[in-house]
Amino acid sequence: MNYQEIADWLNDNGYKTVRGKRFRNAHTHSIIKKKRLSNERFDTTYPSELSNFSLEIYDKTLLNETDEDR
Repeated sequence: MNYQEIADWLNDNGYKTVRGKRFRNAHTHSIIKKKRLSNERFDTTYPSELSNFSLEIYDKTLLNETDEDR
């Protein structure tokens, strides 16, 4: 089906756009394009990579404490 045929089918079956209007071929093209881009984004897999990452956490409240604070 082309975009106009899809729009006609949606309109014939009572579907409306988000704003309550009839579908046009530009609407169906936009919906399909966004869905395709979304699928590509979420279906992309990246290889695992191990690294020598380390994280050190310092409690600055203890480092900045003066004699008056104790």
